[in-house]
Amino acid sequence: IRYVNDGSITATGGTITTIDVTSTTVKPTNVQVGSRYEETNTRKMYNYTAPTNFDYSNLKVHYNFEQASGNLTNVATATGSSDSLGSSGDATTTGISYSQTGKIGTYSWGFNGTNSAANGVNLGNIPDKFTFVVWFKQDSLRNYDGLFHTHDPSNQTSPNNKGIRLECNINGSISAIIGNDSNGGSSYAVASVCGNGGITAGQWHFVALVFDKTANTCIAYLDDNTAVTTTGLSGYWSTTFPNLVIGRGYNTSSSRSFDGNVDSFSYWDRNLTASEVSALYNSGTGQPLASAKVPQTTNYWQEIGT
Repeated sequence: IRYVNDGSITATGGTITTIDVTSTTVKPTNVQVGSRYEETNTRKMYNYTAPTNFDYSNLKVHYNFEQASGNLTNVATATGSSDSLGSSGDATTTGISYSQTGKIGTYSWGFNGTNSAANGVNLGNIPDKFTFVVWFKQDSLRNYDGLFHTHDPSNQTSPNNKGIRLECNINGSISAIIGNDSNGGSSYAVASVCGNGGITAGQWHFVALVFDKTANTCIAYLDDNTAVTTTGLSGYWSTTFPNLVIGRGYNTSSSRSFDGNVDSFSYWDRNLTASEVSALYNSGTGQPLASAKVPQTTNYWQEIGT
């Protein structure tokens, strides 16, 4: 048995002869470093960790922003979800710059920071556990740039801080605001995603917000930074997400609209795991959700030849 790695091996009660593991005569080219490789006179096997397909259960909405015109299409069903909102998840658009260079896939959509929006999606009652995921790039850092809001201010009465919204600020910080159904959203909490300097203009960033109403928590992920957990959210939940809008936040003022690009937005009626979030970020390169793989810790043996 040979161990394909770059470290040393010690033995108790016996002797192990060391070999040059970097030699092509020792390690087959299709065995990754870190695998255990076994060779006999009849076969070659190696021990590896196999990734698994993504679990699309409770994926309600997925937007890949590949459409070159018209409305924003919910592609959750095509992605693999049997729980999709279907065409009810399609969003009406205004002021969009289509076919911009994307982060995931080919394209993203540009939002002009004035009147661009994709809206009109009723996500229904708030479940006990839910997750929002989005890639975005700000053209410039501005205060109160609204990436999305579950209570579109264009057709909700005094939404303001009701529901969930994601907001960027001029100092490079970003926060999720969680508000209940009180008039004007006067009762709300702020869950930090990152502090000052976390966001860089002109650079793609990844955010995942994992909410648990039972535990009254929000776990926020930004890129590969350490997750930030906000607790004590009891009393701040609204009852429904009546009108999702992407591209604006607190109100319809241009000062509350998003200036930049958005790609691969998804909403789930469950909590994504840390491994799933990490897989979607994929060390900064991302993965198309429809073909995403999640690394696993279970080992397998694979035969690679004789």
